[in-house]
Amino acid sequence: MFARDFVHVNRPFEQVAPRFSGSVSWLEPIVDAALGGTRRAHCSRGSLRLRESSLLVPLTLFFDPNPSVLTPLTADLTVTPLDAMQCVLTLEARLQPPAGVERTTVQHTVDSVLRGVLHGLVEVIGADHSTRAPGTGATA
Repeated sequence: MFARDFVHVNRPFEQVAPRFSGSVSWLEPIVDAALGGTRRAHCSRGSLRLRESSLLVPLTLFFDPNPSVLTPLTADLTVTPLDAMQCVLTLEARLQPPAGVERTTVQHTVDSVLRGVLHGLVEVIGADHSTRAPGTGATA
């Protein structure tokens, strides 16, 4: 199963991309909120990759309690510059639906979680006026 969504961020690529270079544990409360607070999320990040002018952030999202409609999600978050003051976050996720669960239910749940995560990222990134990247100590 595949799902994809995107949002615009009113921050330059140079401020947003470095946020994903360190630990992504700061994403866990965002994913928790996207799940409605009913589950606890654990996030891990793979090796960052540059694609043309974009940054690709491989993510794996695990959920407690398990089992649920959501099995671990393998996702790619792409940060792409739009112009000098904006960028686009695109989140693409793949998962194998659990046996016995209707695919439509899983698809709607995944779509909702992706949308919630992206909007949560926009809120956190937009509200943070500091130059420090969460989870890193590096400047953005």
